[in-house]
Amino acid sequence: MTTREIAAPTAPATTTRLARALTALLSAFALLLGLAPAATAQTGETTAIDPFRVTLSVSGDLRPGGEVTYTLRATNTEVIALNTTLHHYGVRVPSGFQYLGVTGDLDGAVSDLGQGVNFYGGDPGSNTVWGGGSREAKFRFRIPADATGGTIYSAGVGMETKLLWNRDWHHVNNLVSFTVTPVQSATQVTVAPSVARVGEPVTLTANVSAVHGTNTPTGSVSFAVDGQTLTAPVVNGVASTTAIFEATGTKPVTATFTPASGTEWQTSVGTGTVNVQSEATQTQLTLDPVAIHDGDQITATARLTPAAATGHVVFTVDGQTQRIPVTGGEAQATFQLITSGEKTVLAAFEPANPARYTTSQDEETVAVSELTTTMTVSVNPSTATAGEQIAITADITPEDATGTVTFEVAGRTLTAPVVDGKATVYTSLITKGTYPITATFTSDQPTRWLGSAGTGSVTIQAEGTETEVTVDPATVAVGGEVTLTARVTPRTVDGVVTFTVNGTEYLADVVDGVATTTVLMPDAGDETVRAVFTPADTERYAPSEDSATITVTGTGGDGGGSGSLGSLTGSLGS
Repeated sequence: MTTREIAAPTAPATTTRLARALTALLSAFALLLGLAPAATAQTGETTAIDPFRVTLSVSGDLRPGGEVTYTLRATNTEVIALNTTLHHYGVRVPSGFQYLGVTGDLDGAVSDLGQGVNFYGGDPGSNTVWGGGSREAKFRFRIPADATGGTIYSAGVGMETKLLWNRDWHHVNNLVSFTVTPVQSATQVTVAPSVARVGEPVTLTANVSAVHGTNTPTGSVSFAVDGQTLTAPVVNGVASTTAIFEATGTKPVTATFTPASGTEWQTSVGTGTVNVQSEATQTQLTLDPVAIHDGDQITATARLTPAAATGHVVFTVDGQTQRIPVTGGEAQATFQLITSGEKTVLAAFEPANPARYTTSQDEETVAVSELTTTMTVSVNPSTATAGEQIAITADITPEDATGTVTFEVAGRTLTAPVVDGKATVYTSLITKGTYPITATFTSDQPTRWLGSAGTGSVTIQAEGTETEVTVDPATVAVGGEVTLTARVTPRTVDGVVTFTVNGTEYLADVVDGVATTTVLMPDAGDETVRAVFTPADTERYAPSEDSATITVTGTGGDGGGSGSLGSLTGSLGS
């Protein structure tokens, strides 16, 4: 057996004269009998191997990684074929093609049949091919994933035939070719950051990749954005550049990939968006101090980032507002806070150029507490007699606190305004004893001053009385009558005077400050008269007493014969 290489395409190979003569004879006979086949349209390239017309066509997805089908058809062109045998047939494909499978007239497994690398063939099953008959097989392959656009791939055929007594392999190389189309590319645009600031650089990146296959596109990308056209080379599938924007707004980005070789790659376009906003600012507010009393001051300081930002800071707190220009990245304001509570201080930055910088703000709280007050209570006099006027005074510290003081004493409620830190009330108590005093300060500015309380006491003594006793006459003879008179001061006091003479008591009511009675003196000698005043209201008035002496002359008698002092007149005022 021999193997022949046949150039492609070529005219049909000549047979032996005997074969040609026999073929012509059989063909004529077939025409007479109506056995000649009709012509069939074929695609691809055609060549002749012995009596066979061999057609090889290719179809499919002619791209990297695409699937292609080689259709091999061998037709016996002789009308009458004696012992024309097709033992094997197959295709020789380019290196790197992956065999996927075969359909059609092929019996058994596909192999190289000893015909070398990249040959795929097999037994057609029915080897005898009569005149006009044919065998067809479809071989499927995958193009290499790293195939380059513009690459030309050629394939050939191989057949082992036997015509009469000759059995040979015949090969036709490069019978059919196809060109890999320019590979489709894809361009994807990314923007970092997606939200940009005026004056800050923005990175525009285009990732260029192959839609099919594993190769990486080469070339350049032109970025069109906001009137700018920026070009960057594609390196390892990435093209990157930076852009700066001077105005805010939404900026569309168009990235156009231009391949280094138009036969290898197709152009592609990607889009993206840059959202350009004013440059962000940050306001940081600090307070000094952060806890104060009513009436104290705080200093609010706002620091701006970036420090180059210009404009004003508006400070507000507790109904107060100050608008301060920013100098060197700072603005400062001072406030006096006169009401208590937790106060929020707000610092809001207003940029001089809103297109360049954003607004920003910050807030902090300051604790404003009421001012405390203290109170001391004093009484003048601290010990008084019943009915005597007393002054009760509350001293408030600090002196500028204003309001009223409520005093509670002996069931009474008295109020007085605070003037220059003092509040005083006047009263009198008519019952002796020690009385507690409570005083409560209530501020007329409760959010500024806290209230306070104090206590004191006053001692009330009974009002003193004076009793003066007189006797008339002071000298009397034995058996004589003596008038005893007690004068009580004050004259308005009511009560009883008890006169005691020689062990005997005589009672007399006090009327308009005077109590009087008469007694008989039965015995000679000096007798002491003691007068004790007992007030009707012992809680209001104190008792008092006095004494006097009666001189009785002569000798003792019976004083009326009874041996007593005699009759008592006016002892009870009757």
